[in-house]
Amino acid sequence: MTDGSVLQRWKKRSPEEIPDALSQGSFKRVFSDAQEESILQFIFELADKFYAMTRKSLAELAFTLAEENNLQHRFKDWVAGYDWGASFLFRHKDKLSLRTGTPLSLIRIQSFTKRNVYRFFDILEDIISKKGFNAETIFNLDETGISVVTRSPKRLARRGSKVQVMVPQERGQLVTMTCAANAAGRFIPPMF
Repeated sequence: MTDGSVLQRWKKRSPEEIPDALSQGSFKRVFSDAQEESILQFIFELADKFYAMTRKSLAELAFTLAEENNLQHRFKDWVAGYDWGASFLFRHKDKLSLRTGTPLSLIRIQSFTKRNVYRFFDILEDIISKKGFNAETIFNLDETGISVVTRSPKRLARRGSKVQVMVPQERGQLVTMTCAANAAGRFIPPMF
């Protein structure tokens, strides 16, 4: 059968005979739209609680859900394949993206509450009203840590052997840099 005859058969079909959605060949989606939406909501809920998922944990979750719900799948080794993960991300690219996480300490997470934020602004408002501060006299200061030592480059060595490299003593130390500006547009030179 030639490609032309296949096209001719499709041309001769009435609109009622043509399916609404074409098959994706031998690969069929494992989860329905509603199930994928609930997976998305679970991902967002975890991220809101500072436990964002990785691609690997998403693949493990997909395998577990497919098994527990007796869904037909081609997953193996207790994880969904890379292609499934890529397709899931593509299907939900408007809602989901891979991001580099910002590390936060547990104390920062626990201390950043609505109550503490309101308390801070109440104290700030009280100080501003009593002392007569304005946009010229209030500066916002931010600090960041800058690594003194750059990451050590990869080294050449015999295959299978350990590579030992002498490193400077200050490895892992940081220099703190601060920048400050006020609402009137003034800056204080950066300090290290």
